[in-house]
Amino acid sequence: MTNSLHLLAASTLLASAALGASSASAEEGKEGVRGYLALGAASVPEYEGADAQQALPFIAARVQSGGRYLAVEGVSARANVLDIAAWELGPVAAITFGRDDDVESRAVARLAPIDDAVELGAFVARIWRDVGVADGEARVSVHAVQDVSGVHDGWQAGVSAGYAAPAGARWRFGGEVSATFASEDYAATYFSVTPAGAAASGLTAYAADGGLKDAGVAVNATYAATARWSLTAFAGYRRLLGDAADSPIVAREGSPDQFSAGLGLGLSF
Repeated sequence: MTNSLHLLAASTLLASAALGASSASAEEGKEGVRGYLALGAASVPEYEGADAQQALPFIAARVQSGGRYLAVEGVSARANVLDIAAWELGPVAAITFGRDDDVESRAVARLAPIDDAVELGAFVARIWRDVGVADGEARVSVHAVQDVSGVHDGWQAGVSAGYAAPAGARWRFGGEVSATFASEDYAATYFSVTPAGAAASGLTAYAADGGLKDAGVAVNATYAATARWSLTAFAGYRRLLGDAADSPIVAREGSPDQFSAGLGLGLSF
């Protein structure tokens, strides 16, 4: 069974958790190569718009030299090409998983399957350090990706704002709010029901349009057991909006409320 959890929301959630777990995030001034690796398990929607959950493993990793880094976050990867303390800029590669006939909803299972999509794009972020308290970090980020695999032939773009700060010697807490926009091609692929699909599934035929697709919030808490090892718990909520929420795939057979949660073990190096 494939999972169509919105990949950029997932990667943002995993990134915030892994960054909190990494002592490297508090060592920006140090030279040399450093980074982190986080492994864990998460509960995510069965597909975008589903009300059923499934358990999946996740991995988040980052290798950094100076301000430049390469990060893998769930099913996305990004690289910061700038060595500037307050700005990040670089390419993004991501996968949006498709939907097959092995899902809980019998009606959705009868719709045409959707292959996994490969998307490429870019991101830019502005970072403020030592905000509120020492090692407190605020971040605003914008990203956009375009399908290059011919699955949905559309684009997604999002904006997020977050803050993370330590609480005592061992704890670090973070939170983020985000919103995502999607093109008509993306919406048609994942939320429309064609006349043929309506006949096969019993759902009402529906033509979804693009626009503001969702808004969400994510939080995490990290406990540093040692200087290198840490444990992070994270949770996220997204609300599908507009035509995505009104689709019978969501409104009748699923839910516009999308929840994610997980636990991971992190190692800094």
